[in-house]
Amino acid sequence: MIVFLFSSYSLCNSFQWIQYGIINNIFMHFYGVDAFTIDWMSMIYMLTYIPFIFPVTWLLDKKGLRVIALVATALNCAGTWVKVLSVKPNLFAVTFFGQFCCSFAQVFILGMPSRIASVWFGSEEVSTACSIGVFGNQQRHVDNCVQMQPYRTSA
Repeated sequence: MIVFLFSSYSLCNSFQWIQYGIINNIFMHFYGVDAFTIDWMSMIYMLTYIPFIFPVTWLLDKKGLRVIALVATALNCAGTWVKVLSVKPNLFAVTFFGQFCCSFAQVFILGMPSRIASVWFGSEEVSTACSIGVFGNQQRHVDNCVQMQPYRTSA
């Protein structure tokens, strides 16, 4: 159940990652921006990770899984709602802020599989639980990239 819960909010966050890149031509037209700007909507996920991974890892050690999971879920939910509420052509900066919130949530989520495995599972289950958690997150990214292929090759 614990791995399922983690995979669920990891899934929700992963769907936020590349949603703009899949149909970038539509978003370019809607917001009146170029392709490079839309590409930054996915690149922000990688850039956010770099400065925040060490503070988030420290928080995970000091505050524990529950706090980190709640913060990650709250950030992802808030970022998603910000993006939903900013669906107006003149609110691209607000949309980008929502994407940043979701990317910040990802920093919390990516550090959790090994901690979940070590806290919730026995010594003979740790490696399996950790690999499921990591693979569950990566599978979502693979699914998103596979969905992109038809759009990239036909454009």
